[in-house]
Amino acid sequence: MKIEITTLKKVLKSLTITEVEELTCSECFNEIDQYVDMLREGKSPADVMPLVKHHITLCPPCREEFEALLVALEAIDADLE
Repeated sequence: MKIEITTLKKVLKSLTITEVEELTCSECFNEIDQYVDMLREGKSPADVMPLVKHHITLCPPCREEFEALLVALEAIDADLE
């Protein structure tokens, strides 16, 4: 099995930024709505929920879910105006 150098670099980088305590995707998903609400209220959810911030930084599927929720809520707000 041959591993491409770019894939290997990504794996090594992710190993260097792992934390002792991390959320699973399910745990992150359960908290993402609260994270988004805080963000939209102008609060700093990354300070209160650093594990969620860390997870969405590293996990593309969870980051996509986070971004999609933000876009959906912004679209709803625009329709209400």
